[in-house]
Amino acid sequence: MALKTKIKVGNITSLSEARYCAGMGVDFLGFPLKDIEKDIQQFTGISSWISGPQLVVECQSPNSIDPLLWEQLSVDFIQIDLENLSQLTELGKPLFISMPDELNNEMINCLNARKDSIEYVITSEIGWKGNLNSLRYFKVMIKDSLEDMDWDKIINNGAAGFSLQGRQETSPGIHDYERLSSILDVLELNAE
Repeated sequence: MALKTKIKVGNITSLSEARYCAGMGVDFLGFPLKDIEKDIQQFTGISSWISGPQLVVECQSPNSIDPLLWEQLSVDFIQIDLENLSQLTELGKPLFISMPDELNNEMINCLNARKDSIEYVITSEIGWKGNLNSLRYFKVMIKDSLEDMDWDKIINNGAAGFSLQGRQETSPGIHDYERLSSILDVLELNAE
């Protein structure tokens, strides 16, 4: 399946979801990193069984920001919140930056200082529209919202892609793909 734009699905916590996304042509799979020991074990267990998408570790706490750990995991990208960007001294990997809807001057300066290492900035459609000037040198992925989005219009207005979220399995092997499937069907290259 070919998609109209770049797609990242984050919060991957099960092999079935990772394989589903890979089969649907998703470009990036994001794995949350909160509880380092547990989540590393989960990441290595899942990532060894998939091929195709590039791998993103989603650092969800300052404790998980560790370049040595990233090398050990053989990931392609690191995702961190904009508020934690200034804590990085050694990058080592290209970045996905998750940013809030409103930027202050300090945040803008931090983004610009690291723009060579930032692959994508992830924000809401509101955050993108409200910060067009500050984000003009960045590839922006729009976060999925619960509201209906005009996916094609967003692509035509210059967004680099979309950042979607995976869901927890209801029980081992049982997963609800309805929302994710409906979005990917709309974004299929030959969708009518």
